[in-house]
Amino acid sequence: MIRDPSDGSVTPAANARAAGIDRPSTESLRNRYGPNWGLKSLDRPVKQPKPAPTAEELRQHYAKFKLAFEPKEST
Repeated sequence: MIRDPSDGSVTPAANARAAGIDRPSTESLRNRYGPNWGLKSLDRPVKQPKPAPTAEELRQHYAKFKLAFEPKEST
């Protein structure tokens, strides 16, 4: 078991080398999985903001669930 000299902990890479396990290189993993590591896309979809409900939409929603509705005065 090989210990990291800075804090004495065992690193996974050092542990694998000490056990004689052959780990793949970063280059071989990129060749196998591609530049995105097998993911279809690294881009997150852009969320479109929902418009605020109108007073009439709120009135209908509150009526559906039998709640009291008093709209605020618009400024």
